[in-house]
Amino acid sequence: MAGSSRKVPSSSAIMRWFAGSDADRDRGGVIRALVFFVLLYLYLWLYVDLRLIYHGGGVITNFPVFFRGRAFFEQFTLYPGGLVEYAGAFLAQLFYYSWAGALIVTLLAWSIGLCIDCFLKAADAPGLRGLRFVPAILLLVIYSRYTYRLASILALLTALLCVCLYLRATAGRKLSCMVVFGVLSAALYYVAGGGYLLFAAVCAIYEILLMRRWAMGILYLLSGAAVPYIGGVLIFRVSVIDAYSELLPFSWKIADRVTHEKMFDLVYAFYAFVLLIALGLGLRRTLFTNGTGPGERRGSRAERRTKAKHPGLIGRIRLSCASKGVFRGVVESLVLFAVAGGAVFASYDGKQRIEFEVSYYSSAQMWERLLRSARRHPGNHRVTNAVNRALYHTGRFGYDMFSYPQLAEGFLLTAEKFTVTHWDRFDVRIELGLVCMAENDLAECIGMFGWRPAILKGLALANLVKGNIGSARIYLGALGKTLFDAGWANQYLDRLESDPNLSTDKEIQRLRARVVEKDHSPVFSDNEQALLALLEKDKTNRMAFEYLMSWYMLTRQLDKFADNIKRLNDFGYSEVPRLYEEALFVYAYETGKSVALNGSWGRPKSGQRIEDFGRIFNSYGRNKEAAFAELAKNYGDSYFFYSVYGFSGVKN
Repeated sequence: MAGSSRKVPSSSAIMRWFAGSDADRDRGGVIRALVFFVLLYLYLWLYVDLRLIYHGGGVITNFPVFFRGRAFFEQFTLYPGGLVEYAGAFLAQLFYYSWAGALIVTLLAWSIGLCIDCFLKAADAPGLRGLRFVPAILLLVIYSRYTYRLASILALLTALLCVCLYLRATAGRKLSCMVVFGVLSAALYYVAGGGYLLFAAVCAIYEILLMRRWAMGILYLLSGAAVPYIGGVLIFRVSVIDAYSELLPFSWKIADRVTHEKMFDLVYAFYAFVLLIALGLGLRRTLFTNGTGPGERRGSRAERRTKAKHPGLIGRIRLSCASKGVFRGVVESLVLFAVAGGAVFASYDGKQRIEFEVSYYSSAQMWERLLRSARRHPGNHRVTNAVNRALYHTGRFGYDMFSYPQLAEGFLLTAEKFTVTHWDRFDVRIELGLVCMAENDLAECIGMFGWRPAILKGLALANLVKGNIGSARIYLGALGKTLFDAGWANQYLDRLESDPNLSTDKEIQRLRARVVEKDHSPVFSDNEQALLALLEKDKTNRMAFEYLMSWYMLTRQLDKFADNIKRLNDFGYSEVPRLYEEALFVYAYETGKSVALNGSWGRPKSGQRIEDFGRIFNSYGRNKEAAFAELAKNYGDSYFFYSVYGFSGVKN
């Protein structure tokens, strides 16, 4: 500008408004990245709790199995993408520990970010380095929704690593570039399968739009179509679909058949994001070249000079921020954390987390923690089933059953739709004595979930109880090759050597005493008939008795409830459970009949409670809607409330 010594920044300097001085940029960027990834790790470890994804009882269908040994590994060497799939299966097992799973996801996000940064540097776009945090935010969203997508994203990372190798190794002539591309193509396709398509596409975009080598770019695009067919179909003899889709988000092998609908598009976003970056940077170079490239437009240098003299509003804001490095760094950090926090807030599935918590605590027999978690859930079939099991084991089934939402269909999950999608019911059935039914359902689950450790453990236990020692040894042998359940399996294998019938195992003998033969017949799909058959086989089966009485209360069959109340003496109850007393008062009120319990009518406290309940109800003119608030506040956990309103769990 005439008459002024002030130097006008170039357009490239305006584009790098993030930067400031190199020292400030590097120091601020390192601190920001460190804080971001530390917070990401802590969030995944302590809040999301990735061990819940490892368990995923009956919901996550695409979580991989992993067994130690050469035979298992060799299966993955027979097709393209098998090595990444094997690595993903191994890393997925580490989700067993929440801290280890969080570390894996954090390192994955960090590595993808580094690859994005490498491509940005090659395209001379350091001002866009903030984009390297986008994959981490996408991973936050995926795991905040409690889904598993490790294999597909690991294939993407492998492809990006090869892109970085290509960029680093292609400073020479065209021939050397094509040689490097060919070697990486062969290796990558074998290792990552369909992930190779991303590598070929990015390299083609780089050559066509950034390097202006059209012939090489078109050759790379053609290789993206040819390599999977030659390598997959002709050499490894896989199907055409698998040759091109192995490990990609739409592959039938890794898509979650239960939860894919709500997350499928987001997994595509990973691949779309990488392609959009490559296209965007290529178009930026093409349309806004700095004048040194072979495709520079005429007059572009004069146009930029004119724009540099009179920067627009955004340019002036950026120039102002560029002179204040600390302020700029604070603003960038605030924007990053605001975007990440907003993504987490919008995507976090607290309801799913509680369901997974309940299922996890049920399998680990952590009853008190299960019940605390269930308090925060509005209730569904799987939660109902787990809560009732926990209430029985804590001795509170007859006291607190109606403190939680109760659903008749979820009582024992006997409906056909729960056959292979809910593991929770199998533990209950084995404990009750419906071992044949549990074994049959577990065998069906293998078709959907594979040889998951939890399924193998259930099948091994069922066969031990039934005395099928040969079958039990097979399941125990497979379980002995897993990473975290081998100890349990080997312990039983050792016992079988010294005591083939497990005659000294008190738990096995207790379960054998209550097993009902042929419990998989149609009659056992009826809760009442199954529980009555269990009591007929073993009159001391207290679990079957409490489930039967609870079923009668839940379905309001109080006449049958009253007929069976005399069985309390068979189990040595020191007192009549509160809910049993309340059910008897309701029965007496509705029928005019009384039921004697050891010569008395329960405790005066229950009689007083029903009188108070009736008084409040009558004070509102017996209007259920009008009386609801007061009755729910004081009696929402009572059978009186359930008998009037037909639902429970309104008082915690």
